[in-house]
Amino acid sequence: MKATLFGSITMAAAIAMLLAVPAAYNAIAFPHAHMTIDPEQENANPISVVIGHSDEPAYGVRTAIHNGKHNVEVLLEDAATALPLSGATLKVDKYYFANIDSFNRASSPSNADRVEENATLSEVFGEPGHYVNRQIVREGIYGYRVYGTIDYFGVAEVPIDSTVFCSSAEGDTSKFNSEGWGGGFGCPENINDIRFPLRPVQSSSSSSSVNPTALEEDGRGQQQQYQLLAMGLPVAGLAAFLGIRQWKHKKNDEKE
Repeated sequence: MKATLFGSITMAAAIAMLLAVPAAYNAIAFPHAHMTIDPEQENANPISVVIGHSDEPAYGVRTAIHNGKHNVEVLLEDAATALPLSGATLKVDKYYFANIDSFNRASSPSNADRVEENATLSEVFGEPGHYVNRQIVREGIYGYRVYGTIDYFGVAEVPIDSTVFCSSAEGDTSKFNSEGWGGGFGCPENINDIRFPLRPVQSSSSSSSVNPTALEEDGRGQQQQYQLLAMGLPVAGLAAFLGIRQWKHKKNDEKE
């Protein structure tokens, strides 16, 4: 009886640990778009699909400010148990529109300003069910078509072919989305939009508080003055040398 009870407790603890792992690992996935696939294949239960950019919110690359690395990431798991689904074979087509006007003019994703096809979504080592394609983004509107097959615990191969676009503050970007998507992931924005203050300001207070930006500008001004002074010293020395020689020649001529 004790052995049976101990075995039951051990099994319950193991199941709890399995369920806790994907729950913690899903915490990195939001805000993302999500959908549920209801497979026609025998022995396959509904599958949860989550897609978005890593490191939300996403910002476009900006030299010396932000590297723009926001990978496409897809997370797959059994919808009922939250157990991750490894071994999927996935590709992604990428669509990029520079702005909402370009997006609104398009009649299909293939009209995008830039298109990349057949990029591989690779499973992240040590993170079952987590697939990524590495990229550096610009501000604009991105859409992704994910396609391939999902391995459902080795008992079924479930196809997937679905397209979803990021959500933009400039307007509705859902016209090319496949059915079933909910939620959303943000389009990459201009990182300068979150700068504060946008420009250096002069303090209107007579207190001892100092504007760091003003200090930097003063420092740069002093550095430039030192550079000009350093450049001027050799010139002044040469002029003095030539002047002394000319004066000596003049004195010699007077003596003669």
